[in-house]
Amino acid sequence: MTDMRTGPQPSFIPLYTLLALGFVAIALLVSSTRAEEPIHLDRVVVYRYTDVGDNKLQEQSGVLHMSGSTQWQRSRVLDRPDNVQPWTLGLTLIKKEHHSAYHLLGFRSLQNFDVLEYGGVNVYVGAESFLNVRAAEDNLPYRGKLANMSTRVRLRAGDESAIAGFVVTEHPRIVLIRAIGPGLLPFNVTDALADPRLVVHQGNVVIHVNDNWSSNPAEASLIKQAASQVGAFPLETDSKDAAAVLTLEPGAYTVQAQSTDQDTAGSSILIEVYMVPVEFSLSGS
Repeated sequence: MTDMRTGPQPSFIPLYTLLALGFVAIALLVSSTRAEEPIHLDRVVVYRYTDVGDNKLQEQSGVLHMSGSTQWQRSRVLDRPDNVQPWTLGLTLIKKEHHSAYHLLGFRSLQNFDVLEYGGVNVYVGAESFLNVRAAEDNLPYRGKLANMSTRVRLRAGDESAIAGFVVTEHPRIVLIRAIGPGLLPFNVTDALADPRLVVHQGNVVIHVNDNWSSNPAEASLIKQAASQVGAFPLETDSKDAAAVLTLEPGAYTVQAQSTDQDTAGSSILIEVYMVPVEFSLSGS
């Protein structure tokens, strides 16, 4: 029997092909949405290994924040694998499998972090493979271009104070605050205040007072180290300048510099506030 139909015959797309095309369309839609609103992680899981002797390592795990601070949450001691190189100890590390998983969230997901691969050399601890990681320099607010603020004031009367305000945002910060009088003399400031007193307020609450910066040896050591790190000029050890190193929570603060002597009309005083790098240790070590 002859087939009398002429012309092109209709073609049918199998159901499973339609479903696959639908999934591709959905995937493209999701991908487009992510492109418009990229994911930027603000913290990642990290590890650190240190030598504790007797061929043992201490493994710490925790969270590295984009601010540069690390919260170590777990610790254990394990046998030291033969493939651990001495230069890898103490580094902040991210597992390569985690690194790959984070990238599946988007190519910008880790833009708040710098992953250092040492020219393609991985860090191995036993069967685990790691990369060195740190918070990205450009994303650390207290490592930005604004390093400090300062103001010089001439007091008109003995009971007058010099006042400066500043705001800490987003995360706790380590700050160096100084009220400088005698320290101005080497800079030919002949009317420098002889004995300033430093008072730090948060709202109406006094949170710190300092008279002579070197009167407490432990605090003086921290102040010297912080000044060196931020590039502040050094103070004479027994000078009557006032200073403090404080860790401040987010909020508004006021620095008040005043004289311990009422006969100070016409004297000059310098107030300085420095944001100290996150690597600075409050232990003084």
